[in-house]
Amino acid sequence: MQATLWQLITAPENVTDAPVFVEGDPELPAVERVNIYANMYFFRILDCLKEDFPSLVKILGDREFHNLIVQYLQVYPPTHFSLRYVGQHLSEFLKGRGELADLAQFEWAQIEAFDAADAQVLTHEDLQKIPADDWPEMKLQLHPSCQLLHVHYNVHEICPNIQTQETYLRIWRQNLNVYHAAISADEFAALKAIQSGACFADVCAQVDDAHQVMTWLSGWISQGLLVQ
Repeated sequence: MQATLWQLITAPENVTDAPVFVEGDPELPAVERVNIYANMYFFRILDCLKEDFPSLVKILGDREFHNLIVQYLQVYPPTHFSLRYVGQHLSEFLKGRGELADLAQFEWAQIEAFDAADAQVLTHEDLQKIPADDWPEMKLQLHPSCQLLHVHYNVHEICPNIQTQETYLRIWRQNLNVYHAAISADEFAALKAIQSGACFADVCAQVDDAHQVMTWLSGWISQGLLVQ
């Protein structure tokens, strides 16, 4: 019974034949009873995705976004009991559709940043305690919330007309707020090196001006991007 109802409720088309164990009456036939659940299953997911991807909804409009999600769920049906993860493949589904894929990736990264684990942030005082001789082999760690994106459109500016623009972004959470910033290709390379576990000397080697890393380092610490 459960398997039958599950198949009917999650099917992309409307229910046309209700199972015999669902009873109806003249005011509400069995088929319509099951369709209530089938429709609400989809619209609950749609409402959640509208909250997760508000800029994508703004760009597409309600009707086109609705149609997009109908198609998306046929390829990527929910596999987790929590609706938190239902949109995790949307940017992949939109691959090849330019700014839409980049925008979905950006909005999903903000969700990931908000939900990421907490960690004890690194302070300027912590850094001052590290002996100078240990700096070349020092390994920094990014906050679990830090997301690094290389996209081809200015999706972070949330403007009416997204333009082609190679963009490097970092997204992170500080306290309960999620922030994002467009950064240079060099800073992006340095953060990717940290993310991969590179020592500080190798991080500096990623950029033309190693002294610039020290300026970034101070900002990263102030913004809670590094952890102990």
